Amino acid sequence: MDPTQKTALTKCNLYIKKNLTNIDRILDILLKEGCLLWDERIQFSGGEKSSDDKCQTLLEILVRRGGICYKTFIDSLKSTGNEHIAKEIEDALSVRKGDDKLMFESDTDDEKDKTITDLRVRIDELTSELEDKNVKLKLLRDQQRRALDDLRKQREKNTEKDSQIKILERKNHDLEKEINKLKTTIENIQKQLRRIEEEKKKTANEQLRAIQNLERKQDATQKTCDKLCENFTAFARDFSKNFPMQAEVKVPNQKAQAIKEAQDEVQKPSPPKKFNSRQRRRGLSTCNFSDAADWRNARTPR
Repeated sequence: MDPTQKTALTKCNLYIKKNLTNIDRILDILLKEGCLLWDERIQFSGGEKSSDDKCQTLLEILVRRGGICYKTFIDSLKSTGNEHIAKEIEDALSVRKGDDKLMFESDTDDEKDKTITDLRVRIDELTSELEDKNVKLKLLRDQQRRALDDLRKQREKNTEKDSQIKILERKNHDLEKEINKLKTTIENIQKQLRRIEEEKKKTANEQLRAIQNLERKQDATQKTCDKLCENFTAFARDFSKNFPMQAEVKVPNQKAQAIKEAQDEVQKPSPPKKFNSRQRRRGLSTCNFSDAADWRNARTPR
């Protein structure tokens, strides 16, 4: 804000606080014209602040913001029934301008020279600051150029990495396909193994049942052989007992010799019956193992 306008508001501060009315309407006008923000307008809402506090806060915002806020504030005073406050501020502003004009005309040449010297010093200071800022600007441009170069290189690297990533993705996709094929092959092999194991178990069970059946047949055959041996032994014993009584009858010598030979032949154990491989495998043999052992002992006595 212009120093003269600021001075005029400062001089009229107490007068404004004492006589200002319709402050909410003034605030709405200032908000509409862009001299206030929504957050600043909210500060005036509610009954927490007194009228003097609201006036003081409003003047501080206007002084800090400057620009067209002074003229907008004067116009809002005139449109809200506060023309006397607007006239008081304008009178104070005109008095301040007149005082400044008189002070300027009463300045001496020495003061003018001093002012010129101060201005030249200020110009030199500003020139040096400008040079410093140019140097800093040059450094910043160099940094910006290097940053752009680094960014370009980084983009190139990223492009290369993207291409490598795409290649790796394709390889990964191919590997996944091969893995899926291997999984399918493994599953098929596992199914075949399970089927083979089931068949093996089935075959083993069948073989076990066949062996059990064969053992039962062998047991039955052995029992049959034992029974036949017992029957044959009993028959031979009975025959031996009955046949000698018949030998006491007087018969011709030839007949007696024949009977004796028959008795010896009956008492002599006969060799075991031989069976072919098919009969032995099916368990159809009814061999008398006890008879075979006696026949072998008779042939090769110890």
